[in-house]
Formats: sequence, structure tokens, C-alpha cells
Amino acid sequence: MPRTLDLSGLADPHGWFADPEEFLVFVNNYVRSHKNRLDKLWLYYTDEEMRLCIETKGTENGRNIVTGQEIGLPYRISGLNYFRNHWSVSPSSSDEAKLDLARKEPVTENECGWRADTFVDWLHGERDGTPRASLESEAESEELQKQIIDLLTAVAEGQSEPDWLRQWATQSAVFGFVDVDVRLKEGVEVVREVSKDADGKPVQDAKGNPVLSGPVLSVTWEGEVVAEGDFDTFGKMLDWHIATPQSVVPLVNPLDVAELWGWALAYNTIKRPFSAAAQNKPFAKSKAESTPWLEVITPEVHRVFMKGDDGWEMVSSVLVLSDGLPVVHKQHKPVRGAYAGTGVIGPLIPMQDELNIRLSDRSNKITYQSHQQYLGKRVDDFENKPIGPSVMWSVDDAEASIEAIGGNTSDPGADKHIDDVRDGMSRISCIPPIAAGDVKDQLGNLTSGTALRVVLRGLLARLSAQRTVDNRAISQIARITLDIADAIGVLPTEPEDRGVVATWTKTIELDESERLDNSIRKQALGVPREVIWREDLGADDEQIAEWTQAANDQAARDAASMTFPKNDNEDEIT
Repeated sequence: MPRTLDLSGLADPHGWFADPEEFLVFVNNYVRSHKNRLDKLWLYYTDEEMRLCIETKGTENGRNIVTGQEIGLPYRISGLNYFRNHWSVSPSSSDEAKLDLARKEPVTENECGWRADTFVDWLHGERDGTPRASLESEAESEELQKQIIDLLTAVAEGQSEPDWLRQWATQSAVFGFVDVDVRLKEGVEVVREVSKDADGKPVQDAKGNPVLSGPVLSVTWEGEVVAEGDFDTFGKMLDWHIATPQSVVPLVNPLDVAELWGWALAYNTIKRPFSAAAQNKPFAKSKAESTPWLEVITPEVHRVFMKGDDGWEMVSSVLVLSDGLPVVHKQHKPVRGAYAGTGVIGPLIPMQDELNIRLSDRSNKITYQSHQQYLGKRVDDFENKPIGPSVMWSVDDAEASIEAIGGNTSDPGADKHIDDVRDGMSRISCIPPIAAGDVKDQLGNLTSGTALRVVLRGLLARLSAQRTVDNRAISQIARITLDIADAIGVLPTEPEDRGVVATWTKTIELDESERLDNSIRKQALGVPREVIWREDLGADDEQIAEWTQAANDQAARDAASMTFPKNDNEDEIT
């Protein structure tokens, strides 16, 4: 009989693990029910070429490749039928085809993709080589604050994902949520003390083996013991793992869906490599076999299972080093009662489909109506004579003529409708083309930073709300990281010292003249000069003290050199 999941010994206050078979059914159903929707969001973001091979007929002008957003085009344009969970091509030669495959001129303009990328650029892009977000520790000791920031910087630089923060933000913008589980990488060996009961005796499991769940004795990475203060090694062995959304299975509190109690990850890995025949034929069916994996994480234990020929086998079971569930869930735009929030892509899909349909219709019209045709009258052998530049013609009939037919492609109504659809997408996403550098006729709006903020007020409001959400998630990731660093002795800290907040630079800076005008107005209103220097000029405490001393010295010199005119009648009584 195949082995089932070994979920024994796991704390289960909500009854998730009462029946392993039912738990597996729940995991499979959850993954299947969400996969199609998440895959569709990714296709609309990338508009990537799909692995379909189309053979077009000689009378067709359509391209023989299919991109992701073509799933939203009607059959009359794409010639594709939707069959179950996959797109299939029904050529006219097929006996089972109900409609004739006549691909028109499918056009997909990826408005979703550039708007999502633009939002991430404004949110986490660098400004003059400096990241927009920086971390500040809330620890009491300044020395400990510096150590905490140094440790978190080392972990961020040690991530295998290039530009980790942008990857994290992009996944949130595309899918509406992103999950990060903080874990030690493979190869890290953690040695713990043997657990003891109330009488001080070693605790043993059902097989008589000692239970190693006491404090951490040592941590080894690549054959070397990780010592206290070794932030570089700690940064390389800790992984801020961004989970694939299609694999995530949340285990929430049934009484409060907003409380994430546990977490599971279901995915497959390739067991057998592709055959040589399949590599030579890109569209051939592969004989590669996949191995199912399941990771179950609770606030106490992280277990990894692999499904083999004999059923599910537990590959590893390690204790969680953080104080609580080492998973951080972030919704792009929170939606009450839903695990996945609303991203940038989802609300734009209906408008993206409408735009692609109208662009395809216009392209088809241009293809078939822009080419001029010619009607020849009383011209001998007219159909065999070329028409082109520098071609000489001669006829013997005085009534012979050649008349051009077609060539009318102007359709102001269609062009206006396409522009209205693009404007609608800008209003829905609050990401106008000007945010990506497409200025057009709005150059007059860019005369100052204040004017630009007015034009982009919708985008700036979205960025402010998103930074509030991101700040909360970044603080949770940092706290879990500091929990692990304290547990293994790399950086001992107290729980009250593990608070970290993210600070952000201004999205749109004022120019020099605007800053000076604001400073003069503030001074006229009586704002202390130290406040003006700090807020408008970015001066630190040392610069403020130096400037204050210089201003006081100058005031003293002016007072010493000041003379008053003598009043000859000052002694007279008037």
C-alpha cells in the first residue's frame, strides 16, 4: 500500500492535518482551481510566444505564431478554439473543425506589461544611483542599529535572485500577491541540544531516538562553523525565497481568513531529461517525467515530502528557527476575504482585449484595403504588364485608360475609439503614458516638479498606498531574519530591538528654484531656520551647527559695525 503523508507530531489547532488523504485532496483542488487564473495573468503581462505550431493556408495573411494575449481575441480574428484548459488550433483540413481557420491580422499591443513595469520602476527604481527605499532600525543602541542594518544588507546582497526587490514587487503587481518564506539554504547543518523533560531526562521519539529540539549549539555552512558577527556568511546561507504563486497553498484560520496560520507549497520537478528526439522537435510531446513535491510549514516545523513509486516519502523535517510562521504574505491591493489581492494586470484585461480586437480589425482593414488595384480599359495584355515607377506604357487606342481602385484606409472613428480605450486603461491603472516617458502634447505640463505632481497625482497616490503595504511586509521579513540570526548566534538581539522600518525618497523632487522659493516663504512665515535647512536643504546636525555658528558670527560683526545717526535735538524737550 502506498505511503501517505506523515503529518504526525504537527500542532494542528484548526484540523488541517486530521486526515492526510483529505489534506492532499484539498491541496490538489486548491492548486488546480487557481492555476488557470494565475497563468492568464502571467500571459497578459509577458504576451510571450506560446508553444503552438500553426500551418497557415496560402490565402491567409495572418502570422504563424501565437502570443499570450491572443487568448482574448475572438475566433473570427485568431482562428483559435478554446478546448478545456488549453488553446488548440482547428485548421480547415480537420474533419472535426466546425469553423474554417482563417487567421486575419492578429495584433496584440502589450499595454498591461509596460504599465506594470512602469509602476515597479516608480516604486523601487533607483534615483541617481540610490535606491528609493532604505532601512532604519528601531533598536535603542546606535551600535546595534548599525549591526542590524549591516546584517540585513548582507542578506539582501546574498540573494540568488538578481535585483530581489524588483522581482518581489513585480510578482505582486502581476498576480496581486507575493509570498516570501525565509529559510536556510540547502547544505546548512544546524546542531541542537537534546530536549529534556521536566525531570531533566532526555526526550526520545517513538523509535527511541533522542529528540534534538533544544537550543542551537552550532551552525555549519560549506564545512565552516558560522560564528557570531559573521554577517557575510549568514547572508549567503539565508534565502528570502519568493514562492511561485501557482504553487502556494495557504492554511488560514477558519475563523479569521486574514490570519495565515500555516503554509504549503506544491510543485513538480523534472525527473527524467528530455529525449534527443524531443529536443530536435520543439513541439513534440516530451516523455519527461515529473516528481511531485510538497512542503508543509507550520509555526514550529518545516517538512518536505517527495512522491515516489511507493507513495509519499518525508525528505526532511526541521524545526523553525523564527518566532512564528516564517512566511510573509503581501497583497498588492488588499481585498477583504480573499488571499490574493488585486494587482495591476487583472483590472486591465477587459480593456486590453478590447484594444487588441480593434487594433486587429484596423490591421486587417489596412491589409486588404490599402493596396490599390487598377482597372485597365482598352489596354492590350494589361494583366501581364507591370505597374511601377519608371515603367513606360504605349497604347494605340485613344480611349484607353487606367483607373486606380481602393486605397482608402482612413477611419477616424476607429482611431478615436482606440485612443479612448488607452485613456480608459490609464484611468483604471492610474499609470498614464507620461509616467513611462511618452510625453506627446503634455510637454507644457512638465515645467516644474509641482506641475508634474499634479499630472501624476493618481500614480503618486497609488505609490503612497503601496509603500505603506510594502513597509509592513519588509518589516516582517526583517524581523524573521533577525529571529533566525538570534537563534543561531550570529547577532544576539532582544525581540524589542528587531523592529525595522523602510524610508522612501521623494518620488518627484522640486527643482532648485522651487526649493529656494519655498524656503523664502517659510522664513517669512517665521519657520525656524534650522527646520528649513534640514527639510529643504537636507542638512545634517553637523552642518546645521556649523551654519548656525557662521550666522551668529556674521550677526555679531554686523552689530559691531552698525552706526546710528546723531540727533542734535535729542536733549531738547519737545
